[in-house]
This record gives sequence, C-alpha cells and structure tokens, in this order.
Amino acid sequence: MAHQSSITRRTFALLAGAAGLASKAFAEQVAEFWNYLGAGGELDAVNAVLAVASKQYPNTPIANRVIPDGAVGLRQQLQTALMGGSPPAVSQYNTGYELLDAARSGRLLKINASWDAVNGDKIFSDGVRRIVSIGGDHFAIPLSASIISNCFYNTALFDRLSLKPPANWDEFGDVCAKVKAAGITPLGAHSPAAFVLYQWYGPMITILGVDGFWAFTRGEIPLDGPDIRKSFDLFKSRIASNFSKTWSGGKWSDSVDQMMRGEVAMCIMGDWASGYMETRGWKGGADYDFFAVPGLDKISIFQTDVVVAYKGSQEQTALNFLQVVASPEGQAAFNKHKGALAVSSAAPTDFYNTIGKREFEKMTAGGDYIALPNPYLLIPTGFHLDFATEVERYAATLDDQSFASALGRLEAKRKTLKESGKFISW
Repeated sequence: MAHQSSITRRTFALLAGAAGLASKAFAEQVAEFWNYLGAGGELDAVNAVLAVASKQYPNTPIANRVIPDGAVGLRQQLQTALMGGSPPAVSQYNTGYELLDAARSGRLLKINASWDAVNGDKIFSDGVRRIVSIGGDHFAIPLSASIISNCFYNTALFDRLSLKPPANWDEFGDVCAKVKAAGITPLGAHSPAAFVLYQWYGPMITILGVDGFWAFTRGEIPLDGPDIRKSFDLFKSRIASNFSKTWSGGKWSDSVDQMMRGEVAMCIMGDWASGYMETRGWKGGADYDFFAVPGLDKISIFQTDVVVAYKGSQEQTALNFLQVVASPEGQAAFNKHKGALAVSSAAPTDFYNTIGKREFEKMTAGGDYIALPNPYLLIPTGFHLDFATEVERYAATLDDQSFASALGRLEAKRKTLKESGKFISW
C-alpha cells in the first residue's frame, strides 16, 4: 500500500497543473457525484440524498457514481478524469490536510456564497468549520459525522458467554481472553491501513492524553520516543493480538458480517457499521450494541464526510447539490440510512436509532465530554499514509523489532516535515 502516497501527491500535482487550463478544457464536466460510499447503508444513504436533490432541484439533475477501492481509488479516477478534461461536478472528499492541498490546486470552487446561504457559521460547529475552511474561504459542505471511537459487539454472543462491556483496558483484556477460550476471534480487523490506525487511537490517547493528541497532529511527538512506544505496546497487547490470523486484506463489511455470524465478538469501527447492520435486520441495543473504546469514555473521535465542488461547466449543478447536502432534509435523508450523525444543528433528530441517539447525546453533552477529529486527516499528505501503512504491517506481523526500525524511519521524516513547516496547527 506504499504506492498510495505517490498516487495522492500526483493527483494534487495534476490538480494544480489543471488549474491554469482554459474553461473549455472542462466542457465535458459530468453532472455526477463521485464517491466511494457503495456498501450497504452507505449506498442507500447516497441514493436518499440524491432523491432529495431531484425533488428540490429538478432542473439540475445529478447522478451517482460509486468509485471502488476507497479514497485511493477515488483519487485515481479524479486524476484520470482531469487528464481527460471531464471531472465530476462534485465528489466526496477528506477534510483536513487533503482538502487544504486540493484547495491550493485551484480546481475547487470556493463556496462562500452557498455557505452563507445555508448559514454555515451557525449550523456547523467550530470544530467542523476549522477543518473545511481555509484562510477564511469555505471549500466543502459536511455531509455526516461518523464516530470512529466505539466498539460494536454481538449481544447474543456476550450474553452466552456472560460478558459485560469492559470499562477499562484490564477488563477489555479479560473479555478477549474469555472469547478466545470459547474458540471465537475477539476482534474484527480489515484493510485499508487507515482503518487499522483507528484502532490505535484508544491506546494513543490513554498514554498521550488529549494534549498529546493535538501535539501528535502538530508533529511535536517523537515517533520513536517512549510515549509512542508505550501506546503501541498497549495496542499490541489489547488490540492487534486479538485479531484473527487471516484478517489482512478484508473489507470493513467482512468484519461486520463475521460479527453478525458470531465468528467475531467485537469490531472497532465507524458508525457506518451500525447502518450496515440495521439494513440487514439487526436492531441496535438488541442484536448489537457498543461501548466506548477504553480511554475514550468521555471522548468522541469523529470523521466527517464532506462534498466538494469542481470548477467547470456544471458549477450550478454542483452548487445546488451542496445546498441540498446542507439542508435539514438532505442531512436527515443521508444519515438515517448511513447510521451516522447529521453535522448540521438544523437537522431533525427524530430519525436516529437507539445507537445514534446515544452517540449524539455523548457527542453534544458538553462539560467534560469532548469531540476530536480523526488525526489521520490532520497530518501531512503522504506522511499519514506512510504512518498508517507501518501500523497496518505491525498489526499483521506483531514484529516489534521491525516496527521499531519503521518508527525510526518515520521519525526522520517527521523531523524533516516539521522543520519545513509542513505540519499545521488546526
């Protein structure tokens, strides 16, 4: 998976080069929404928001196009489309560093007028605004927020083994040991590398704390230092050592299917898993449930799906679609099916299932409860892929010596990036 880094950099380089081309070069821009939301509840969610768009803006129809292979596959297809002069009107995109690079390319539309029209400063939280806005300009509309810091579990299996949701790492270890003793894999795992990295966040914040979390995103934590090492020791002993031996290369839906069949007891995954299970007849709080990963009982780590618009012949179609995405109807339609949280405070809340209600209440509780963005998206493009790839390799091999060498190489890169001002204080 190391090729992902070069692919992403080439895509941004091409975006920058394409910015200077005449508008004629984009005459064939297609009225489509490109995304990688093609599994289960995610596909239903996209179709639902497209139905709202068709109703609200029938004169600017927009079609769905699912791109395989996740974010990397989408970047590859965008690269090809830009080379051929036929980019989409809108696409799914990552927030943070990747959005910053794309905005600098000049190919994205500034959507300040649309943002003001939907009262973006009011309906989107400060944390969300900070990761979709650059230098006072807005470049993306948030579509949903998925909590990625929860551990889902098969309730029937827990009941059969007389297990209770663990409240700390010691109890988590005890649960895993009892599950293993019953001949069942404790934890589901799956590729790509970013999904493996999610499972490190609990150990990371347990050791580094919230201040250390932000210091990590700013490139201030030595990757070969004792604190990072301790966090990965915890990751190995409680998380990675409890994966199945054949997990590498599987998709997230494979892990959920295994949990639903009782082959895996738990999965640390984003809210899309909840939407997936609901569409297959399972009910949250009955057939499946969740608990916060140890160390994150008062923390919600969220990942935000956003939509960006490209310059070209379909700009009005793009802007109309962004209006739909920000609307209460669009937010509700999408997140009802995906099982995620609406990002707009103007969106209704009556569509949440049992799981969504509990997550929403925690995320918005205030006081000692805080919400943190996915740090994977806040560190420099390319470096984040290198880091996640090494974590995935470590989870697959559990080879401490090789991982120590990898952290040493990553530390040298971190220092270079830090010295050259590549890390950003979000």
